[in-house]
Amino acid sequence: HLAALAAAGVRSVPVRSRLRVGILTTGSELVTDGGPAAFGQIFDANGVALAALVEEAGAVVSSREASDDDPATFGRLLDAAVAVSDLVITSGGISQGAYEVVREVLEPRGAVVTTVAMQPGGPQATAVVDGVPVFCFPGNPVSTQVSFVVFLRGPLREAAGLPPVAPSSTRLAEP
Repeated sequence: HLAALAAAGVRSVPVRSRLRVGILTTGSELVTDGGPAAFGQIFDANGVALAALVEEAGAVVSSREASDDDPATFGRLLDAAVAVSDLVITSGGISQGAYEVVREVLEPRGAVVTTVAMQPGGPQATAVVDGVPVFCFPGNPVSTQVSFVVFLRGPLREAAGLPPVAPSSTRLAEP
């Protein structure tokens, strides 16, 4: 396209910058360095999945970190992500268990934490931190990915100037 514009004598065109999205997964059980997982640990699948979904939606990953369940650590990583992002997505730490670090840090900052009537999906939150929207999804990998597709894929694609993803369907062989 650039060559065609240049051949037509067009010297400038309006463009959109890609939205910068920070990703912050939570859980002291997460393994992020590719090393072996000890008993009770799991690999950070949500960080990988969200990064791929963000890129597919036309945005760029501005930061990707994993926090343990310490509120001070999560708060510091959240503030760092907010500083370099147009939007931040968190995964995990939002339910009603003993170590819900996202809820603990964001509720005093005005986050709206609620249960969304969808499965998978469940508990979610939204907040604005220093003018940056923060979307908080559950820690279950399927819930995280479904929540992203339902709530963020369309708006991110629209912001990037990409067409909506057409729904797909198929006919069942049997009812």
